[in-house]
Amino acid sequence: MNLFLDALATVVLSGPFDQKAICARIRKSLVVRSDAPLEVKLTTRWVTPLVKAFLSAVPARPRHRQVVSFLSTQQLSAQAEYFSIETSRCSPPLFLPLKPQFAEWGLPQWRTTGQLADFLGISPVRLDWLCGRYPVRDSQEIRQRYQIRWQRSRTGKLRMIEIPCPQLMRIQRQLLHDVLDRIPVHAAAHGFRAKHSTLTCVSPHVAQAVVWKLDLASFFLSIPRCRVTGLFRMLGYPEAVAEDLGWLTTNAVPSKVLQRMKAKIGTDQFQELERFAAAGHLPQGAPSSPALANLIAYRLDCRLNGLATAYGAHYSRYADDLLFSGDYRFKRYLAGFRIQVLAIILDEGFLIRRRKSKVMVHSRRQQALGIVINQHPNLPRQEYKLLHAILHNCVVQGPHSQNRDGHLDYHAHLAGRIANLRRLNPARAAKLQTMFEQINWQRFDS
Repeated sequence: MNLFLDALATVVLSGPFDQKAICARIRKSLVVRSDAPLEVKLTTRWVTPLVKAFLSAVPARPRHRQVVSFLSTQQLSAQAEYFSIETSRCSPPLFLPLKPQFAEWGLPQWRTTGQLADFLGISPVRLDWLCGRYPVRDSQEIRQRYQIRWQRSRTGKLRMIEIPCPQLMRIQRQLLHDVLDRIPVHAAAHGFRAKHSTLTCVSPHVAQAVVWKLDLASFFLSIPRCRVTGLFRMLGYPEAVAEDLGWLTTNAVPSKVLQRMKAKIGTDQFQELERFAAAGHLPQGAPSSPALANLIAYRLDCRLNGLATAYGAHYSRYADDLLFSGDYRFKRYLAGFRIQVLAIILDEGFLIRRRKSKVMVHSRRQQALGIVINQHPNLPRQEYKLLHAILHNCVVQGPHSQNRDGHLDYHAHLAGRIANLRRLNPARAAKLQTMFEQINWQRFDS
């Protein structure tokens, strides 16, 4: 009975998802056993009522187990006794986008995991390993899919970076280029996008009466593998292909790795990591994670942008940093607005870092994403003075004396900081550029 239901579910999902097509596939795949009564051999009237009930009971893009679960509730014991199903008579599942406009993006149409493996230039066995299904026994193969590194942030907090192995990183970049980059994200999302930056993110909030900024907690960690798989299913990929794509772009960290760092990262952060990292999640360090996070946050951006528009306010997001701003009328209704925003965020499956929530009025410094936005975008005065002092010391004492964080390319690091200032304040950047050109890099002691 279970084998019959499993094969029947495979046939149901192997093609266009309408009543006529499903009925035709089922009748084509049915094989009547020789010992079946004559009245059973001559009728398949049970197929059409079954398909009608199925289409009215299941979601638009059901999983295989959901189809099996539905079929198990139907009276199919007689059919299982006298019929068998040959799934080979049906073609592989189709690439069926949930919405017609998705097909306009020119996404690769993989119908089977074998086609996915061929596109990625690897064998099906290697695909299984990269998806984390089993460890490789060959000593010459790379045994670890990810390397875990702990990086200290500016606040002193240790951050877990998951770096994929070279082959997996190549595949994730290929998926980023051939799939994810072709899918448009919401206009309010400015992080990890070409021709977008922190400056474009804060621009709508310049010279506003009030600015409210808040952070999403554990942005990558809180996005589970099931949401990634669901995204690929929505784009049209069959279940087996979507699940492989979900495994290729997510990771689960063994609990023993976290236990070794428990004493260093602190109890609160350890509990946060233990809650999410041990399950499949978007790894911070994978090239595909930022684009996937933007796409999965699309509905969050739609709802928050719609709410802000209703209040006459502005909304933008840079990765996990959310910004809202408006005039004095918006300031009057901010308390109720904040409650609705927090409810939407939680309803969309994201978490809020309450400690970093801050309301900034125009009479005081308004700073977001490291940029002061009271009158026009500008670098904070303290950071400008610090960079000025670093460049002065580089000229007098040599750049080796200032590279306290151990940057591998300190020349590029300083040039990048000056370029960032040039976007905000060209006059000040010109002064620092003059000092930068006076540095004698021959005195650099690596």
